[in-house]
Amino acid sequence: MFTNFIYFIIVILIYTTYLPPEKTCLGGAETIGAFVFNLFFFIAINSHRYKALTRKGLEQPDNTTLQHRYDLLFTQHAILAITLFAVNIYCLNLKIFLIQIPLFAQIPTLAAVCFLLLFIGHLAIIWWFAYQPYRVLFRTELTRRAFVTSHISFYIHFVIAWILFSLASVFIGYLPFEAPQ
Repeated sequence: MFTNFIYFIIVILIYTTYLPPEKTCLGGAETIGAFVFNLFFFIAINSHRYKALTRKGLEQPDNTTLQHRYDLLFTQHAILAITLFAVNIYCLNLKIFLIQIPLFAQIPTLAAVCFLLLFIGHLAIIWWFAYQPYRVLFRTELTRRAFVTSHISFYIHFVIAWILFSLASVFIGYLPFEAPQ
């Protein structure tokens, strides 16, 4: 559970430390193409590796090392999700394209929420594919939907808290007080 909190802090740091360049290397079509390629690559990796783990779990149902491997696999894929998030922010400069939309330019917190939801979307992909080996290894009757939504609901609390703090800092900037010198 605490590692999920650390992943979330890392993603927030990646997002907040990004300084957009004056000129992007890729145009809009190339950026979208690279983003979609990265997403399909991520889906393919998750599908392949979790299916392999499910097969091993079916072949060796009482193997406790497979449960450790399940946890390790989630950690590896979460780190890959963080890496792809950083690629989306720093290499593809997705933030630049998003803040060109007037609403996102006026309310920067809204753009940040979109990117945090993008990261949660990457994690949801992991949980989607992690469900089958979880069900096999831990012998549970939990549905895939309940499995994924229970994990997402854990992150939503972080997003809501972060939104409230961000909005508070924005509103403080609008107060009619002078900044200390």
